[in-house]
Amino acid sequence: MSEQVIPPLPSDPLPTGEWLFKSGELIFGPIPGEELVQKLQSGELPPTILIAREGGAFTPLSEVTVFVKVAAKASARQRVDEELREQARRRRRRRLRRTIGLVGIAILGVGGAAFGVLQAVRAGYFDRSFEELAQIEILDSPPLVGAADPRGIDELEYLDDSPARGTRSQGAKPRPAARATAAAPGSGGFDQGAIQAVVQKNQNRLHTCLKEQVAREPGFRGEVPLTFTVGNQGRVVKLWLERKGYATGPLHACMEAELARWKFPVFDGERPSVSLSFRVGG
Repeated sequence: MSEQVIPPLPSDPLPTGEWLFKSGELIFGPIPGEELVQKLQSGELPPTILIAREGGAFTPLSEVTVFVKVAAKASARQRVDEELREQARRRRRRRLRRTIGLVGIAILGVGGAAFGVLQAVRAGYFDRSFEELAQIEILDSPPLVGAADPRGIDELEYLDDSPARGTRSQGAKPRPAARATAAAPGSGGFDQGAIQAVVQKNQNRLHTCLKEQVAREPGFRGEVPLTFTVGNQGRVVKLWLERKGYATGPLHACMEAELARWKFPVFDGERPSVSLSFRVGG
């Protein structure tokens, strides 16, 4: 009798068709269902992202039938990742408490205080405690490139143009668009992939501004979302720091100064907006 061969179970079919997704006030797409799944699996988009077919109503991705299974898997993976980050934070706190305790015992020791402090310095206890206090974890979100910000810019002024120079680039108010469009090579419009590549290469430079803000404000933690517009000359023309209470001030000024150094490809036509978010403190 020949051995019976059991066929493999079929894998779940990937969603088909074109989909739009919404982040804040910006709408992106359409993109294939397979690409939307990839963005979800990589963590670039959350399971709660609003999606729709063209002309349809927006619904949380996790509630759309063809995405239910992949959304559940992505949510489970995010919970595991968050637990791992929390375990790492607890380990850092325990190391810091041990370091401070050892230094305190050395300082309070009767007759051996000076010797204890010297040993602590030699062992690097002071260095480690200050180093750990300075190691603020900052997590980046992937950049989202979309149509020009609907708030509009009547007159474009590049961030690195000073009033004394009087060098302003004139431009019409951006036309609000329903969705982002990535231009094909040679079409003259902005190249979504090229803009994302520049942002991903440079966005960690904004960490310095965030750490300086923590130094000024020790309790500064949580999400720091921002949006900026790229002008046709390939330079940033406007920054919106969208955390309440920080629309102006040292943090905003520091990020403006850094963004002024970024160089994007020159393009014609519609000016894109780029949305980023940072989580300070993990």
